[in-house]
Amino acid sequence: MKEESEKWVRAGIVLGKDPNAEVRCPECNSAILEVEDIPLGDDSSKVERYLSCPACKACNVLRMARQERRGNP
Repeated sequence: MKEESEKWVRAGIVLGKDPNAEVRCPECNSAILEVEDIPLGDDSSKVERYLSCPACKACNVLRMARQERRGNP
C-alpha cells in the first residue's frame, strides 16, 4: 500500500472512532480535514463519511455504521 493511502486509512480510523477529532490532511498536512456524514440510501444504519481538505481539496470516503456525533443536534 502506498504511504499516502496508509495515511488516509489512519485518518479514517481516528475519525471513525471520533468524528470530531482534528486530523490534518494526509496529502498537504496544512489543514484539518472536514467531515460530513451522508445517509447511505434507505438504510439509516449506514453512512458515507466524506473527508475533505479545505486547503488542497483532497478527499476520501468511508462507508460505515452510523454513529452519534458529539456536538451535533
